[in-house]
Amino acid sequence: QQYYLKRRRRLAACNHSTITLYNTLRWALLVCIEMWLWALTLASPWSCAEWRLNLEFGGTGDVTTTTTSVSPRVVLPTQVLIESKTQPVLEQFMLGSGKSDLVTTLEDPTFISMSGEQTVRMGDHGGWKILSRRTGKAGDAGELRIWLDMLDDFSKNELEISARRIYLTTNCWRKQEFDVGSKRLKPLKLDYQNYQRQIEDRLQHETGDRRLDGTNLVDTAMGTIDMGILVTKRDEARFRLMEAELKLPNSDDVISGTWPGSTEPLFIAKGRIEIKETQLLSEIYRPVGSWTATPLEDHVEYEYYEDNNDENDIG
Repeated sequence: QQYYLKRRRRLAACNHSTITLYNTLRWALLVCIEMWLWALTLASPWSCAEWRLNLEFGGTGDVTTTTTSVSPRVVLPTQVLIESKTQPVLEQFMLGSGKSDLVTTLEDPTFISMSGEQTVRMGDHGGWKILSRRTGKAGDAGELRIWLDMLDDFSKNELEISARRIYLTTNCWRKQEFDVGSKRLKPLKLDYQNYQRQIEDRLQHETGDRRLDGTNLVDTAMGTIDMGILVTKRDEARFRLMEAELKLPNSDDVISGTWPGSTEPLFIAKGRIEIKETQLLSEIYRPVGSWTATPLEDHVEYEYYEDNNDENDIG
C-alpha cells in the first residue's frame, strides 16, 4: 500500500511538472507569435503613413498682386494619409498609364488673414506616385509626384489664388540611394568649401595676401592674377555642386519618414507646386509655389510658423 501511495505521488508530481512546462511553452509560443505579427505589421511595405504637406503659395504663377515691393505668401499645412490603395482617377501628370496610389486628406488647412482664420477645403482624395531615377548612376534622385484638389478660392492681403487641381513634384530617395548620393555629393561640397576658404584667407586683413595691398604694382598684378584664378576655380566648383544638387541629396534640405512601397524610409527634398494651363493648344505645368513634407508618425511634433509679419495681418 505504501508502494502504491509513493507511486501515485510521483506520478502526480510528474504530471504537475508536465502541465507547468506545457503552459510555459504555450505562453512563450503565443508571445513569439504576437511579436512576430507586430513586427510584420510594423515592417510592412504597404503600411499607411501620415504626413503634413506644407504648401506655400506666393509671388508667381496663379497669383494676383497689386504691389511689387514684397511678394505675399500663404502657407497651407495640410495633413494627409499616404496609402498603397490604387486611386481610381487617372491623371496624365502621373505619366505612363496615369495610375497612382491614394492620398486621403485628414484635415483641411487654415491660415490667418485680415478676415481672421480661414479654412481652405481640399478634395477628399488625391494621388501619389514615385518615378524611378532615369539615370544609371546610383544615388541619383527619383521623383515623387502628388496631385491634390483645392475646392476653395482664398486670398491674403494682395494675394489671390483660385480653386483648382495642384501638382506637387520633388526629388526623393530611399535609404540606400540616399546614402550613396550623399557620399557622391560630399567631395563636391568639400571642393567648393576649400576654394572658398582659400579666398577668404587671402582677403584677411591681418594674415591675408600682402601682395593685394597695392604697395607694389608688380606684386599687386601677380596677386590679382592668382586671386582671379582661384575665384574661377571656386566658381567652377560651385557650378559642379549646384548641378549635382539637382539630382543628389542635400541633407540640409531633406526630411525622411515612412512611405508605402518599401520598408526603407523615404527621403524627400523641398519641391515645387505647379498648375496646369493651356497655351497654344498645348498643356503646360507652371510653377506657383513650393512645398515641404513632415512625417507625423514616430516624429516629434513641432509648430509650423508662417511668415505673417505683414503690417496688415492680425493674430
